[in-house]
Amino acid sequence: MYAAEFFDGGLEKVVLDLAVELSARGIACSIIVKGRAGRAGEQARKLGVEVVEFDGNVSALLQFLLERRFERVIAHHCYDGLEQISAAGIKIDEVLHNAYHWQKDNQSLALLRDQCVEHCIVVSEFVRDYAVNELKINPRKIRVIQNGLAREGLIRPPVELLKQRRLRAVSAPVLVMLANAHPQKNHIAVLHAVREIKKSFPNLKLYMCGVIDERTSLGKTIHSTAQQLQLLDTVKFTGPLDREAVSRLLSDSHVALLPSLVEGYSIASLEYCYFGLPMVLSSTGAALTLQQSYGSADIANDVAISAADLNVARIERNSLCPGQQSVAGIVCALNRVLMDYEHYLDKAEIAANSWMSYSLESTVDGYMRLDD
Repeated sequence: MYAAEFFDGGLEKVVLDLAVELSARGIACSIIVKGRAGRAGEQARKLGVEVVEFDGNVSALLQFLLERRFERVIAHHCYDGLEQISAAGIKIDEVLHNAYHWQKDNQSLALLRDQCVEHCIVVSEFVRDYAVNELKINPRKIRVIQNGLAREGLIRPPVELLKQRRLRAVSAPVLVMLANAHPQKNHIAVLHAVREIKKSFPNLKLYMCGVIDERTSLGKTIHSTAQQLQLLDTVKFTGPLDREAVSRLLSDSHVALLPSLVEGYSIASLEYCYFGLPMVLSSTGAALTLQQSYGSADIANDVAISAADLNVARIERNSLCPGQQSVAGIVCALNRVLMDYEHYLDKAEIAANSWMSYSLESTVDGYMRLDD
Protein backbone atom coordinates (compact mmCIF):
# COMPACT_ATOMS: atom_id res chain seq x y z
CA MET A 1 0.00 0.00 0.00
CA TYR A 2 1.52 3.31 -1.12
CA ALA A 3 0.25 6.65 0.23
CA ALA A 4 1.59 10.20 0.20
CA GLU A 5 0.83 10.87 3.88
CA PHE A 6 -0.89 8.78 6.54
CA PHE A 7 -2.63 10.87 9.17
CA ASP A 8 -6.44 10.90 9.52
CA GLY A 9 -9.27 10.51 7.06
CA GLY A 10 -11.32 8.13 4.97
CA LEU A 11 -8.46 7.16 2.66
CA GLU A 12 -6.29 6.19 5.62
CA LYS A 13 -9.13 4.13 7.08
CA VAL A 14 -9.56 2.18 3.84
CA VAL A 15 -5.81 1.60 3.43
CA LEU A 16 -5.45 0.40 7.02
CA ASP A 17 -8.40 -1.98 6.78
CA LEU A 18 -7.09 -3.47 3.53
CA ALA A 19 -3.61 -3.95 4.96
CA VAL A 20 -4.91 -5.63 8.11
CA GLU A 21 -7.13 -8.04 6.17
CA LEU A 22 -4.40 -8.91 3.64
CA SER A 23 -1.95 -9.55 6.46
CA ALA A 24 -4.53 -11.75 8.20
CA ARG A 25 -4.63 -13.86 5.03
CA GLY A 26 -0.89 -14.43 5.22
CA ILE A 27 0.00 -11.96 2.46
CA ALA A 28 3.02 -9.77 3.19
CA CYS A 29 1.63 -6.24 3.11
CA SER A 30 3.32 -3.02 4.23
CA ILE A 31 2.09 0.55 4.20
CA ILE A 32 4.68 2.65 2.41
CA VAL A 33 4.40 6.39 3.07
CA LYS A 34 6.21 8.81 0.79
CA GLY A 35 6.03 11.54 3.45
CA ARG A 36 5.15 11.12 7.11
CA ALA A 37 2.69 8.95 9.02
CA GLY A 38 0.67 10.25 11.95
CA ARG A 39 -2.12 8.78 14.05
CA ALA A 40 -3.23 6.33 11.33
CA GLY A 41 0.34 5.05 11.18
CA GLU A 42 0.43 4.55 14.93
CA GLN A 43 -2.84 2.64 14.79
CA ALA A 44 -1.56 0.43 11.98
CA ARG A 45 1.56 -0.46 13.92
CA LYS A 46 -0.52 -1.35 16.98
CA LEU A 47 -2.42 -3.77 14.75
CA GLY A 48 0.79 -5.39 13.58
CA VAL A 49 1.04 -3.74 10.15
CA GLU A 50 4.43 -2.45 9.07
CA VAL A 51 4.44 1.28 8.25
CA VAL A 52 7.59 2.69 6.64
CA GLU A 53 8.07 6.46 6.19
CA PHE A 54 10.45 8.00 3.64
CA ASP A 55 10.11 11.74 4.30
CA GLY A 56 9.96 12.50 0.58
CA ASN A 57 12.96 10.36 -0.42
CA VAL A 58 11.57 8.48 -3.43
CA SER A 59 14.96 6.94 -4.28
CA ALA A 60 15.15 5.33 -0.85
CA LEU A 61 11.56 4.16 -1.24
CA LEU A 62 12.37 2.44 -4.54
CA GLN A 63 15.45 0.82 -3.06
CA PHE A 64 13.35 -0.49 -0.17
CA LEU A 65 10.82 -2.02 -2.56
CA LEU A 66 13.56 -3.75 -4.53
CA GLU A 67 15.40 -5.06 -1.48
CA ARG A 68 12.18 -6.48 -0.05
CA ARG A 69 11.19 -7.91 -3.45
CA PHE A 70 7.68 -6.54 -3.42
CA GLU A 71 5.71 -7.70 -6.45
CA ARG A 72 2.88 -5.15 -6.46
CA VAL A 73 2.33 -1.58 -5.33
CA ILE A 74 -1.22 -0.37 -4.75
CA ALA A 75 -1.09 3.42 -4.94
CA HIS A 76 -3.62 5.52 -3.06
CA HIS A 77 -3.65 9.05 -4.45
CA CYS A 78 0.16 9.06 -4.65
CA TYR A 79 2.04 9.35 -7.94
CA ASP A 80 5.65 10.24 -7.10
CA GLY A 81 8.05 7.54 -8.24
CA LEU A 82 5.52 5.45 -10.14
CA GLU A 83 7.58 5.64 -13.33
CA GLN A 84 10.67 4.30 -11.53
CA ILE A 85 8.67 1.63 -9.72
CA SER A 86 7.13 0.44 -12.99
CA ALA A 87 10.50 0.49 -14.75
CA ALA A 88 11.85 -1.76 -11.99
CA GLY A 89 9.30 -4.43 -12.98
CA ILE A 90 6.93 -3.94 -10.04
CA LYS A 91 3.22 -4.01 -10.92
CA ILE A 92 1.25 -0.90 -10.02
CA ASP A 93 -2.47 -0.62 -9.36
CA GLU A 94 -4.07 2.72 -8.51
CA VAL A 95 -7.11 3.18 -6.28
CA LEU A 96 -9.41 6.11 -7.07
CA HIS A 97 -11.23 6.85 -3.83
CA ASN A 98 -13.39 9.63 -5.20
CA ALA A 99 -14.20 11.68 -8.28
CA TYR A 100 -10.79 13.29 -8.68
CA HIS A 101 -12.14 16.46 -10.28
CA TRP A 102 -8.84 18.32 -9.87
CA GLN A 103 -7.25 15.85 -12.30
CA LYS A 104 -9.40 16.79 -15.30
CA ASP A 105 -7.34 17.65 -18.40
CA ASN A 106 -4.09 16.59 -16.68
CA GLN A 107 -2.31 15.11 -19.68
CA SER A 108 0.89 14.13 -17.83
CA LEU A 109 -1.10 12.13 -15.28
CA ALA A 110 -3.14 10.50 -18.04
CA LEU A 111 0.11 9.44 -19.73
CA LEU A 112 1.49 8.12 -16.42
CA ARG A 113 -1.61 6.00 -15.91
CA ASP A 114 -1.50 4.73 -19.46
CA GLN A 115 2.15 3.68 -19.28
CA CYS A 116 2.64 2.58 -15.68
CA VAL A 117 -0.67 1.57 -14.07
CA GLU A 118 -2.02 -1.92 -14.70
CA HIS A 119 -5.43 -1.51 -13.06
CA CYS A 120 -7.40 1.52 -11.91
CA ILE A 121 -9.49 0.34 -8.97
CA VAL A 122 -12.55 2.51 -8.39
CA VAL A 123 -14.58 2.27 -5.19
CA SER A 124 -18.04 2.78 -6.69
CA GLU A 125 -19.95 2.95 -9.92
CA PHE A 126 -20.16 6.71 -9.45
CA VAL A 127 -16.36 6.97 -9.38
CA ARG A 128 -16.13 4.61 -12.37
CA ASP A 129 -18.41 6.82 -14.44
CA TYR A 130 -16.41 9.90 -13.48
CA ALA A 131 -13.13 8.19 -14.29
CA VAL A 132 -14.33 7.18 -17.74
CA ASN A 133 -16.35 10.24 -18.73
CA GLU A 134 -14.37 13.05 -17.14
CA LEU A 135 -10.82 11.73 -16.61
CA LYS A 136 -10.91 9.71 -19.86
CA ILE A 137 -9.36 6.62 -18.25
CA ASN A 138 -9.39 3.54 -20.46
CA PRO A 139 -12.42 1.48 -19.32
CA ARG A 140 -10.44 -1.73 -19.85
CA LYS A 141 -8.10 -0.71 -17.03
CA ILE A 142 -10.91 -0.10 -14.57
CA ARG A 143 -12.05 -2.54 -11.89
CA VAL A 144 -14.92 -1.67 -9.55
CA ILE A 145 -14.13 -2.90 -6.02
CA GLN A 146 -16.44 -1.31 -3.50
CA ASN A 147 -15.15 -0.35 -0.07
CA GLY A 148 -15.92 -2.81 2.69
CA LEU A 149 -16.75 -2.60 6.37
CA ALA A 150 -14.28 -3.84 8.97
CA ARG A 151 -16.34 -4.90 11.96
CA GLU A 152 -13.50 -5.26 14.46
CA GLY A 153 -14.21 -3.07 17.49
CA LEU A 154 -17.85 -2.46 16.58
CA ILE A 155 -20.29 -3.73 19.22
CA ARG A 156 -23.79 -4.20 17.84
CA PRO A 157 -26.75 -5.21 20.01
CA PRO A 158 -29.32 -7.56 18.47
CA VAL A 159 -30.86 -5.81 15.46
CA GLU A 160 -34.42 -6.61 16.55
CA LEU A 161 -33.76 -5.00 19.95
CA LEU A 162 -32.40 -1.86 18.24
CA LYS A 163 -35.50 -1.74 16.07
CA GLN A 164 -37.87 -1.93 19.05
CA ARG A 165 -35.99 0.76 20.98
CA ARG A 166 -35.98 3.12 18.03
CA LEU A 167 -39.70 2.75 17.39
CA ARG A 168 -40.51 3.57 21.01
CA ALA A 169 -38.49 6.80 21.00
CA VAL A 170 -38.81 8.14 17.45
CA SER A 171 -40.95 11.09 18.58
CA ALA A 172 -37.71 12.55 19.96
CA PRO A 173 -35.37 11.46 17.17
CA VAL A 174 -31.61 11.29 17.52
CA LEU A 175 -29.76 12.10 14.31
CA VAL A 176 -26.10 11.25 13.73
CA MET A 177 -23.55 12.36 11.16
CA LEU A 178 -20.10 10.73 11.02
CA ALA A 179 -17.88 13.08 9.03
CA ASN A 180 -14.74 15.10 9.62
CA ALA A 181 -14.98 18.76 8.70
CA HIS A 182 -14.40 18.89 4.95
CA PRO A 183 -16.24 21.06 2.41
CA GLN A 184 -17.66 18.08 0.55
CA LYS A 185 -19.37 16.71 3.67
CA ASN A 186 -21.90 19.57 3.74
CA HIS A 187 -22.18 20.15 7.51
CA ILE A 188 -23.60 23.66 7.22
CA ALA A 189 -26.52 22.58 5.01
CA VAL A 190 -27.31 19.84 7.52
CA LEU A 191 -27.46 22.41 10.34
CA HIS A 192 -29.89 24.57 8.36
CA ALA A 193 -32.03 21.50 7.61
CA VAL A 194 -32.08 20.47 11.27
CA ARG A 195 -33.36 23.91 12.26
CA GLU A 196 -36.35 23.33 9.98
CA ILE A 197 -36.97 19.74 11.10
CA LYS A 198 -36.88 20.86 14.72
CA LYS A 199 -40.11 22.80 14.18
CA SER A 200 -41.90 19.43 13.86
CA PHE A 201 -39.67 17.53 16.30
CA PRO A 202 -38.73 20.02 19.06
CA ASN A 203 -36.89 17.37 21.10
CA LEU A 204 -34.66 16.34 18.21
CA LYS A 205 -30.93 15.89 18.84
CA LEU A 206 -28.07 15.87 16.31
CA TYR A 207 -24.64 14.41 16.97
CA MET A 208 -21.89 15.57 14.61
CA CYS A 209 -18.93 13.25 15.05
CA GLY A 210 -15.40 13.58 13.78
CA VAL A 211 -12.69 16.21 13.65
CA ILE A 212 -14.52 19.56 13.50
CA ASP A 213 -11.81 21.80 14.90
CA GLU A 214 -12.69 25.41 15.71
CA ARG A 215 -9.07 26.37 15.03
CA THR A 216 -9.67 25.72 11.31
CA SER A 217 -11.68 28.08 9.12
CA LEU A 218 -14.35 25.51 8.20
CA GLY A 219 -14.57 24.08 11.71
CA LYS A 220 -15.03 27.57 13.15
CA THR A 221 -17.77 28.30 10.59
CA ILE A 222 -19.62 25.07 11.41
CA HIS A 223 -19.59 25.85 15.14
CA SER A 224 -20.60 29.49 14.61
CA THR A 225 -23.45 28.43 12.30
CA ALA A 226 -24.84 26.17 15.02
CA GLN A 227 -24.76 29.14 17.37
CA GLN A 228 -26.32 31.56 14.88
CA LEU A 229 -29.15 29.10 14.17
CA GLN A 230 -29.75 28.73 17.93
CA LEU A 231 -28.97 25.02 17.82
CA LEU A 232 -26.48 24.79 20.68
CA ASP A 233 -29.05 22.90 22.77
CA THR A 234 -29.75 20.56 19.83
CA VAL A 235 -26.34 19.83 18.31
CA LYS A 236 -23.48 18.06 20.07
CA PHE A 237 -20.01 18.02 18.52
CA THR A 238 -18.41 14.86 19.87
CA GLY A 239 -14.98 15.07 18.26
CA PRO A 240 -13.37 11.87 16.95
CA LEU A 241 -14.74 8.67 18.52
CA ASP A 242 -13.25 5.23 18.97
CA ARG A 243 -15.10 2.19 17.66
CA GLU A 244 -16.82 1.45 20.97
CA ALA A 245 -18.14 5.00 21.24
CA VAL A 246 -19.30 4.92 17.61
CA SER A 247 -21.12 1.67 18.39
CA ARG A 248 -22.96 3.21 21.34
CA LEU A 249 -23.95 6.30 19.39
CA LEU A 250 -25.18 4.46 16.30
CA SER A 251 -27.12 2.07 18.52
CA ASP A 252 -28.87 5.01 20.21
CA SER A 253 -29.65 6.94 17.00
CA HIS A 254 -32.72 6.94 14.76
CA VAL A 255 -31.50 8.38 11.44
CA ALA A 256 -27.99 8.72 10.00
CA LEU A 257 -26.97 11.59 7.74
CA LEU A 258 -24.39 11.95 4.98
CA PRO A 259 -25.84 14.27 2.29
CA SER A 260 -22.45 15.03 0.75
CA LEU A 261 -21.74 17.32 -2.18
CA VAL A 262 -19.55 14.56 -3.61
CA GLU A 263 -18.54 11.17 -2.21
CA GLY A 264 -16.56 8.15 -3.34
CA TYR A 265 -17.84 5.31 -1.17
CA SER A 266 -18.11 6.31 2.45
CA ILE A 267 -17.25 3.80 5.17
CA ALA A 268 -19.64 5.76 7.42
CA SER A 269 -22.57 4.74 5.21
CA LEU A 270 -21.60 1.10 5.70
CA GLU A 271 -21.44 1.59 9.46
CA TYR A 272 -24.94 3.07 9.28
CA CYS A 273 -26.10 -0.04 7.40
CA TYR A 274 -24.49 -2.40 9.88
CA PHE A 275 -26.33 -0.78 12.80
CA GLY A 276 -29.68 -0.91 11.00
CA LEU A 277 -30.06 2.85 10.64
CA PRO A 278 -32.27 4.51 8.05
CA MET A 279 -30.15 7.02 6.14
CA VAL A 280 -30.41 10.35 4.37
CA LEU A 281 -27.78 10.49 1.63
CA SER A 282 -27.29 12.44 -1.59
CA SER A 283 -27.03 11.08 -5.12
CA THR A 284 -23.29 10.51 -5.09
CA GLY A 285 -20.90 7.75 -4.10
CA ALA A 286 -22.60 4.64 -2.77
CA ALA A 287 -26.02 6.20 -2.19
CA LEU A 288 -27.92 4.84 -5.17
CA THR A 289 -26.31 1.40 -4.80
CA LEU A 290 -27.35 1.21 -1.15
CA GLN A 291 -30.83 2.50 -1.90
CA GLN A 292 -31.36 -0.04 -4.64
CA SER A 293 -29.86 -2.90 -2.62
CA TYR A 294 -31.70 -2.38 0.66
CA GLY A 295 -34.14 0.54 0.45
CA SER A 296 -32.96 2.00 3.77
CA ALA A 297 -31.55 5.20 2.22
CA ASP A 298 -33.59 8.18 1.16
CA ILE A 299 -31.92 10.50 -1.35
CA ALA A 300 -31.85 14.23 -0.66
CA ASN A 301 -32.44 15.96 -3.98
CA ASP A 302 -30.55 19.03 -5.24
CA VAL A 303 -27.58 18.40 -2.96
CA ALA A 304 -24.88 16.49 -4.83
CA ILE A 305 -22.95 18.45 -7.46
CA SER A 306 -23.14 16.94 -10.94
CA ALA A 307 -20.01 15.30 -12.29
CA ALA A 308 -19.57 17.86 -15.05
CA ASP A 309 -19.76 20.76 -12.56
CA LEU A 310 -17.36 19.41 -9.95
CA ASN A 311 -14.52 21.74 -9.05
CA VAL A 312 -12.91 23.07 -5.89
CA ALA A 313 -14.55 26.50 -6.09
CA ARG A 314 -18.02 25.02 -6.54
CA ILE A 315 -17.59 22.65 -3.59
CA GLU A 316 -16.29 25.44 -1.35
CA ARG A 317 -19.14 27.75 -2.33
CA ASN A 318 -21.89 25.17 -1.84
CA SER A 319 -20.37 24.06 1.45
CA LEU A 320 -20.19 27.53 3.01
CA CYS A 321 -23.36 28.97 1.44
CA PRO A 322 -25.79 26.12 0.79
CA GLY A 323 -28.70 27.05 -1.45
CA GLN A 324 -32.30 26.90 -0.35
CA GLN A 325 -33.00 23.99 -2.69
CA SER A 326 -30.16 21.98 -1.20
CA VAL A 327 -31.36 22.56 2.36
CA ALA A 328 -34.93 21.80 1.30
CA GLY A 329 -33.76 18.53 -0.27
CA ILE A 330 -32.32 17.39 3.05
CA VAL A 331 -35.44 18.54 4.94
CA CYS A 332 -37.75 16.66 2.59
CA ALA A 333 -35.70 13.46 2.78
CA LEU A 334 -35.58 13.61 6.58
CA ASN A 335 -39.31 14.20 6.73
CA ARG A 336 -39.97 11.23 4.47
CA VAL A 337 -37.92 8.98 6.72
CA LEU A 338 -39.36 10.24 10.00
CA MET A 339 -42.97 10.24 8.78
CA ASP A 340 -42.71 6.68 7.48
CA TYR A 341 -40.18 5.53 10.01
CA GLU A 342 -41.28 1.93 10.50
CA HIS A 343 -41.02 1.26 6.75
CA TYR A 344 -37.47 2.61 6.58
CA LEU A 345 -36.56 0.77 9.76
CA ASP A 346 -37.72 -2.53 8.24
CA LYS A 347 -35.49 -1.87 5.23
CA ALA A 348 -32.59 -0.92 7.49
CA GLU A 349 -32.98 -4.23 9.30
CA ILE A 350 -32.44 -5.99 5.95
CA ALA A 351 -29.27 -3.94 5.42
CA ALA A 352 -27.99 -4.80 8.89
CA ASN A 353 -28.51 -8.52 8.31
CA SER A 354 -26.87 -8.38 4.87
CA TRP A 355 -23.49 -7.21 6.17
CA MET A 356 -21.54 -9.90 4.31
CA SER A 357 -22.44 -8.19 1.03
CA TYR A 358 -20.51 -5.07 2.07
CA SER A 359 -17.91 -6.69 4.34
CA LEU A 360 -14.19 -6.01 4.22
CA GLU A 361 -13.72 -9.68 3.37
CA SER A 362 -15.74 -9.30 0.17
CA THR A 363 -13.69 -6.23 -0.76
CA VAL A 364 -10.37 -8.02 -0.29
CA ASP A 365 -11.72 -10.95 -2.32
CA GLY A 366 -12.03 -8.43 -5.17
CA TYR A 367 -8.41 -7.38 -4.77
CA MET A 368 -7.33 -11.02 -4.82
CA ARG A 369 -9.08 -11.49 -8.18
CA LEU A 370 -7.43 -8.52 -9.91
CA ASP A 371 -5.36 -10.69 -12.24
CA ASP A 372 -8.22 -13.06 -13.16
